[in-house]
Amino acid sequence: MFKKQAIYFIFLILFLSCKTDKNIIKENKQKNSGLTNCSSNGCIISGTILFIYPILDTIDSLSPCSKVPCNAKIKIERVLEYGNRLSSNIYEGLEINIHFVFTLCPTTNDLFPDIKKHFPGLKINDKFNANLEERLQLNNDTIQWLVYDYVKL
Repeated sequence: MFKKQAIYFIFLILFLSCKTDKNIIKENKQKNSGLTNCSSNGCIISGTILFIYPILDTIDSLSPCSKVPCNAKIKIERVLEYGNRLSSNIYEGLEINIHFVFTLCPTTNDLFPDIKKHFPGLKINDKFNANLEERLQLNNDTIQWLVYDYVKL
């Protein structure tokens, strides 16, 4: 009887320690990236700005993207975390175009009067961590990558 209890207790300890290790790994990923949430249809990456597209939004004249650049070509240096519904193939070394919802310029009250989190802005060759979200463009069946949150490194 004592032997069965001892074996059960050992398995319980091993099981709980595995759970703890996974939680620690997730916490370390979040601390290392500076971001807290990976969306289910996205990923957290480390990247470098290769090119900033100077084209501004001409459709919505009230949009911050009609005043300052929002689109860039980036190189993915590392993939830190994958969302469970991510359908695109994201990997280190991949170069993609992305849209920064809160622009590539520093966020100001002029551009975003009600924003609580401010971003420092990014320039060519800047390194950053970002939470990328993929969106399917229905009109041409392509993927658009959006960034709502990033940390400049």
